[in-house]
Amino acid sequence: MNFKIQNKQNQLIERITDQHLVVGVDIAQQVHVARAVNYRGIVIGKPLSFENNEEGFTRLLNWIKELKRMKNLDTTIVARSLLTLAKRSFGTKQALDAYKLHLEQLLEEYDLASSQLERMTQEVTNVLEQIPFVKQILAIKGISAISLAGILGEDGDLSGFAHGNALLRHAGLHLAEASSGK
Repeated sequence: MNFKIQNKQNQLIERITDQHLVVGVDIAQQVHVARAVNYRGIVIGKPLSFENNEEGFTRLLNWIKELKRMKNLDTTIVARSLLTLAKRSFGTKQALDAYKLHLEQLLEEYDLASSQLERMTQEVTNVLEQIPFVKQILAIKGISAISLAGILGEDGDLSGFAHGNALLRHAGLHLAEASSGK
């Protein structure tokens, strides 16, 4: 049995990429502590202490969302032992069932939203590949496929702009150079 568990754990570890936020939770009777690391094991953000109730688990999910937003990560791996250990720490059986169901629903919603986002990102990327000049624009540092899709969705065919400054003015960015001439 331990071999199967170890094998599954190794498979999970092998799937971790630079787009993953890995969250571990130290389970206690009343107050849990969550820590997050990136794919290399480098700590991200400050640890979160949260209570063993619905509000606490909501804080945990919000904390995870904020870390992902700050570090531009798309996927989260949360220690699944959280549900198992939570069974022993909740006070009543009814509360346990309600919290477990709610946490499972939140995790399922999160997984669904993550997979939908991944699917939409792939769809946008596939559509962009059909546009002739996209490869050249994506070569510009700081331009992602999603940001380019937003620009093209807003501005349409870029050949209608005489030069880059016309596009910037259209976007409301009136940039001017101020130099001393030296």
